[in-house]
Parts: sequence; structure tokens; C-alpha cells
Amino acid sequence: ALRHLALTPYPWPGNIRELRNVLQQVGALLPRPEIRWDDFPAVIRTTRAADPTPGRPDTAGYLAQAERQLICQIVQQCTGNLSQAAAQLGISRSTLYRKLTQFGLKRQMLIDVR
Repeated sequence: ALRHLALTPYPWPGNIRELRNVLQQVGALLPRPEIRWDDFPAVIRTTRAADPTPGRPDTAGYLAQAERQLICQIVQQCTGNLSQAAAQLGISRSTLYRKLTQFGLKRQMLIDVR
């Protein structure tokens, strides 16, 4: 998993904090001691290297990452209550479910595991 992780084109806009959080979330859900590449969220495993236009930032990637982080934060604050999280985000529950699937997230991954 670490070999794949090192070579992934995922931009890690949250730097080491984001990596640490993803590893904690993935590790908390596993019944085994090792983490495999397939255990990572789909958004990390399937991100392709961008071919950005020179001089133009990849704003779509940053916006998607910001949206993902906000959803994670709100679902954690709501202790996994997706109805409450959707209301706080100002979106429908079905939209929240779609976003969770889009970002490869599961409710159990997002519940604070301190």
C-alpha cells in the first residue's frame, strides 16, 4: 500500500495532516493489522495525474478537496447522523449520500475515532 501511495498522483492538498487522517480512518475500520491499497478511498486510488494548463491552477481539484474535507468535518461533528449533517451542509440527504459515494467515504470512516 505504501508503494502505491508514494506513486499516486493524488495531490494531497492537506499535506501530512490529510495523509495521517486517511491512514487513521482506513486503519480504524480494518479487522487486520495491515493496510492494503484497496482499503484506501476511491478518490485517492483513482485520481489521475492532471495535465494542467501552464500558469493556470487546478481549481476544480482544490474545490473538490475542500468539499470533501467539509463533508468529513460536518459528518464527524454530527457523530455520523447523516440527516443532521445534510441539514448543516444545506443539501438533501440523497445529495449527501451521493457525495459520500463520489469521494469514497463511508459514515463509519468519518465518525471520530479518538
